[in-house]
Amino acid sequence: MAGENDLGRLLGELLDAGDSVEGDGGDEGGPSGDVLGDLLREPGGIGIAIGTELIEDLIQQLRLGGLGEQARSWVSADANEAVSGEEIAQALAPEELDEAAERAGMSAAEAAERLARILPQAIDGFTPEGDLPEI
Repeated sequence: MAGENDLGRLLGELLDAGDSVEGDGGDEGGPSGDVLGDLLREPGGIGIAIGTELIEDLIQQLRLGGLGEQARSWVSADANEAVSGEEIAQALAPEELDEAAERAGMSAAEAAERLARILPQAIDGFTPEGDLPEI
C-alpha cells in the first residue's frame, strides 16, 4: 500500500528525470518513452504495483482539481492536452507538490511549471494502450 508521501516522492523522481521526458518538445513521449515505468522498476524504488496505484491517485486528483479532460487525453490515444503550472499547482495537494519540489531541489512554483510540461508525456508513455498497465 502507498505511503503518505509516495506521490510526492514519485513526482520528485519524475522531476529529476524530467530532461529525458521533455526531450525536444515533440509529442512522441520524449526520447525515453515510458519514463514512469522505468522509474517504478528501479531497484529500491517505489515499485510498479504501488506506482500504478499512485498514478491512478494522481489522475483522480487531477480530475477532481478540474483537469479531467486533460488527464483523460494523456491516458487515451488522443492528442495530449496542455496544462499550465498554475493549473497543476491548484490541482495537486500542496504537501505533495512541496515534497516533489523539495526532492528535486526547486521551488513549488518551478516544480508545478515543470510538471505541467512533463506529466502529459510521462502519463501518455505509461499508458500506451489507453489504460493503466495491469499488475
